Amino acid sequence: MLHFVKRQPRKPMISLSVHLREIFSKFETEEMEDALGKHHHIIKRCAERDPALMRSKILQSFIKDTSGKYFECILRSLSTKESFIVVAEPLASGGKGNCDTVSDGNIIGDDGDGTEPICAICDEGGELLSCKGRCKRAFHPTIEAGRKSKCVTLGYTAVQVKEMNKFICENCRYEQHQCFKCGELDSSHEPNAKVFQCCKLFCGHFYHPKCAAELLQSHSNGACELENKIAAGMPFPCPVHWCFRPDCKKMEEKRLKEQCGLLAADVVQGHIT
Repeated sequence: MLHFVKRQPRKPMISLSVHLREIFSKFETEEMEDALGKHHHIIKRCAERDPALMRSKILQSFIKDTSGKYFECILRSLSTKESFIVVAEPLASGGKGNCDTVSDGNIIGDDGDGTEPICAICDEGGELLSCKGRCKRAFHPTIEAGRKSKCVTLGYTAVQVKEMNKFICENCRYEQHQCFKCGELDSSHEPNAKVFQCCKLFCGHFYHPKCAAELLQSHSNGACELENKIAAGMPFPCPVHWCFRPDCKKMEEKRLKEQCGLLAADVVQGHIT
């Protein structure tokens, strides 16, 4: 883990999870989550002694996540993620052989905060086409853009991408989104939505009310009540943005309420990162 982070500090958490899963699959040993949990203090100690490692946002999230909920959420989505990405048919216009580099308002590069956006299909960066819908995802649009990462891509040509006024993926177009916890595809269309989006402005994660409640209050009798509130439309910050450090559990209660006005006080177990 430390070797991966030090060599590729800008890689997102999900890429690290995929890498670790591949490593652990080669050995008949304990589950990855259990192994990482047992060695959490050792990883933290090594990271604290290396300034380069401490600058890694991935490692900082892991060190703060003593409960393991962040990794659990990421891992449960990996096995089913690709099967729920609905790819639109390529546009009729444009030549099939034109896969030149494109420059368009839909194309995104570095986020500007030191992190690189990644493709929702292959988890690699590069030249990506950003969905302007609710999912906030990005994709390699052309064969050329996904060649290095061997991505399946959306299959568009450079001409087709340039002609797009605004790209909306099929999931957002038909309001069918995957639950980030259980991986099931369900309707996000109101007023009969089955999955609800995290209230964080730049987060495109959706959850079933029950799944969100289990993650946010897994050790509480209030999970059922929270599930009902989310189903009724109460905004909630998903576990990916929460800090579960014991000394921070009540520090950001006011901030949580300001960001998610309807969030009940009994939901506050950590603070948003």
